[in-house]
Amino acid sequence: MHKIVGKRAIPRFKDRERRPTFIRAWRKQRGFTLERLADRVGMTTGNLSQVERGTTAYTQNSLEAIAEALDCEPADLLMRNPADASQLWAAWTALRAGDHKLAAKMLLKALAEEEAA
Repeated sequence: MHKIVGKRAIPRFKDRERRPTFIRAWRKQRGFTLERLADRVGMTTGNLSQVERGTTAYTQNSLEAIAEALDCEPADLLMRNPADASQLWAAWTALRAGDHKLAAKMLLKALAEEEAA
């Protein structure tokens, strides 16, 4: 349901309950303080804290800025807990950004060797 304001349609949320994200988990996993991440994405610490807790809605722009600062995808911030070791992606996100290419090459090599055997 949308509320029309001028020429823009503003979504209206029926439920005012929290909109949880994994932003805080990603921030901590990457070693950022609240202040450092807020500064990096141009938000106040208070606003970022509210977005992390789900008491303030995020915008697409803020979600993309946070994801870029944390070196992940915007969808990761909504759907994937980086601290959940049972997920396949946990090993990938634990790597430093520069190590992803090497890890991918090693995985492809191991798979090729296994298939050849």
